[in-house]
Amino acid sequence: MPNDAWGIGASLLRREDERHLYGRGEFVPDIKLPATMDVAFVRSPHAHARLRGVTVPPEAKGRVFTATDLPRIKPIRVETQASGAKAPPWPPLATDKVRYVGEAIAACIAPTRAEAEDLAASVNVDYEVLDAVVIAPGDMRGSRHPVHDGWGDNLFSERVFAGGDIEAAARDAAITIRREYRMNRQSGAPLEGRAVLAYRDWRLDEIVIYASTQTPHTVRVALGEILDLDLRRLRVVAPDVGGGFGPKARLYPEEIILAALALERDHPVRWVEDRTEHLLTSAHTRDHHYKLSAYADRDGRILGVDAEIVVDAGAYGLWPQGPYQEAAMAARNLPGPYAIANYRCRASTVATNKAPMGPYRGVGRPGACFAIERTIDEVACAVGRDPVEVRALNMVQPEQMPFTTVGGMRFDGGNYPQSVRLCADLLDLPALRTRQQQSEPKPAPAQAHRR
Repeated sequence: MPNDAWGIGASLLRREDERHLYGRGEFVPDIKLPATMDVAFVRSPHAHARLRGVTVPPEAKGRVFTATDLPRIKPIRVETQASGAKAPPWPPLATDKVRYVGEAIAACIAPTRAEAEDLAASVNVDYEVLDAVVIAPGDMRGSRHPVHDGWGDNLFSERVFAGGDIEAAARDAAITIRREYRMNRQSGAPLEGRAVLAYRDWRLDEIVIYASTQTPHTVRVALGEILDLDLRRLRVVAPDVGGGFGPKARLYPEEIILAALALERDHPVRWVEDRTEHLLTSAHTRDHHYKLSAYADRDGRILGVDAEIVVDAGAYGLWPQGPYQEAAMAARNLPGPYAIANYRCRASTVATNKAPMGPYRGVGRPGACFAIERTIDEVACAVGRDPVEVRALNMVQPEQMPFTTVGGMRFDGGNYPQSVRLCADLLDLPALRTRQQQSEPKPAPAQAHRR
């Protein structure tokens, strides 16, 4: 292959491509161990309910495990030093309440997944259904049935990020733009869902866990803490992983439960997530609400931005970082590449009766970028100028580099105004604007085919 083929932009095969193309990959379900039993979970159909009782059929005894059957498991606890932040304990198998649809209540073991699902269907759970908290901005200060009893509100945390004099910016502004934005809740949905295979290696006195995870060392440390095991007795292996994107970079209850079952059973246990389970219980992301006030002069120069960000973080915090990172990253990144001198942002992380939020491709940045860029467009429209020029006017200039934004983000270097103008040239923006003013041509009608 010529040397220039290895340059930037070249299409290169990865080392693992050949074995995958020949079907020689090794994902968790490909690992075959003798006497492996499959696990299915009894999961809550309710977003919020008290557990009055769990009834297991007599013939299922010893094959259905609730929290009382696995006393070794301690609740997941996220440690935080953030002032005023709350960190509720999260039992991997629900005890007193369920707080989101899909929360695990019992683990059922059988020779096949289908039989395990049948076993799960035979378990009866008595629920006292409660009002669910689903609108974060509306219920953040409190609700009739708070997500976590004793809190008094539904706030995980609340912080204010500020710099400059936002009140002076508001007084001096010729133009004020106020807008609200919403980022819809999303799921990572990698090609391969989560999967766990665990067994006890009696020769080495180890619990071995194969998991479809991005962070095997994180899982190992967490399992040692939650199951009270020396780390030398835990070996976590990440074989081939069919996509991660962030949701597989955290600890989940299923990894804890499978490891605990391996300590109780003299055979391997396996759980492979189906697509419904993934959509219900794997980390959700980007459920953001924004309120922005932008203050500008008549040329479109931004004098200041006053913002509120409410992040719907779901019921619990995923170990180890918890739910706090998303709102903080959004608040710090909201000023974007713009030299905004005056800034205030109240960032609230709210507990709701939804699956926990986790990282996914950007951790807070996509919502913040959308909010500030949409607002810049609105300012440009209000002053009657091209959005490209308004962006270039407000961007950090090359002679200002290195630059620390009012949100605390440091830029090493770059020419952002030149970059945005180059993008406009590559897009042929005038032609694009002309096209936007015209209706798209209608497609030709489909011809009927006769036999």
